[in-house]
Amino acid sequence: MNNITKTIHIKYHDQDGWLLKKLYKEFLRNDPLWHYVYWQDGWTHKAFIEGKNIILRTSSGFDDVLNFIKDLPETEHGVYDFPHPRGKFQLGISRKSWEVKYPQVSLPMLHAISEAKMSMKKDQYEDFINHYIHIACNVGGMNHAEEASVMVRKLYGALKVVNEWYTKNMKKNENN
Repeated sequence: MNNITKTIHIKYHDQDGWLLKKLYKEFLRNDPLWHYVYWQDGWTHKAFIEGKNIILRTSSGFDDVLNFIKDLPETEHGVYDFPHPRGKFQLGISRKSWEVKYPQVSLPMLHAISEAKMSMKKDQYEDFINHYIHIACNVGGMNHAEEASVMVRKLYGALKVVNEWYTKNMKKNENN
């Protein structure tokens, strides 16, 4: 199932800009596992990733995508291993994460979410996110109270991460 072996890290491009749309139209549309994540000015578990960053993975068309972006003058990019990159400033997946344990689930899910983002308007995509969570809870046999509990734990976890990463790392940067 997992035939994605590399990640292309494209710097200085917004996910809603022309580049990702062009790559999708020209090279990614028929790739059954392509997906991306977008990272802007934020902490990862390894380092502070500055600027606008598209982290793109593809199971077919890798060379075509790479050849297209390598000649763009305003674009900086790097290529590294998937799912476990080796460098400090590379975004990857933890060796203990569920994505690594269950690629047969995670890769199609990441693909579906990326496809939804590429094909929907902002408000439609927000509705998709809510519906995706709802369906996942529904498939899990949860009632509305259990679904609300899942969402509250998710929100609490996100707030905790933001507090830990940004508070700790901002203090570290002030001391340097």
